[in-house]
Amino acid sequence: MSKTYHFRKDKLGFIDWARSLPECRTMIKEYRNLSSEMKMYRLAQYKSASKVSNQYDILMHSLTPEQKQYWHKRFVKWETPSWNDKESFYMEKGIYQNWLEIIVNTQHKFELPSPKIVGSRLKEIRIKSGYSIRQVAGILDVSDKSIQRYESGQFYPRLDILYHIMQIYDLCFEELIENTRK
Repeated sequence: MSKTYHFRKDKLGFIDWARSLPECRTMIKEYRNLSSEMKMYRLAQYKSASKVSNQYDILMHSLTPEQKQYWHKRFVKWETPSWNDKESFYMEKGIYQNWLEIIVNTQHKFELPSPKIVGSRLKEIRIKSGYSIRQVAGILDVSDKSIQRYESGQFYPRLDILYHIMQIYDLCFEELIENTRK
């Protein structure tokens, strides 16, 4: 039986999502070692686990160092925060709000048009924004070659990179893919 992940968009869904991360990482590792035949049967499970893992990457990139430290204590070590402590309350509230925004904004991001279409759109937006390949690569801390590969449609950018690209160009996901679906 193939397991896929669906989470409520509330605090309990957030905690369930955080608890599912180790299992998702294990599924992704196991999937990579499966035979081609077995991969076919586990594809939905792999995509679902990858989505959760990508959301985690985006969340970690959006947190401050203090929030990351709190995340580690609260959701890796599973230490119960002292609810009398206002700082813990606001720290968790901030992390939760970031998570909620990411979940809502990534709901449909996993249904991208072909890499060629996305790549040509990325190139078009970069040129309109007045950036060179080297500038974008420097901001993202990736190689020029990676940007060229994204823009030529050789492969999709990782979700966290795509998220940062959208921040650089001050775009939402819908603006990135507008006029690409026919």
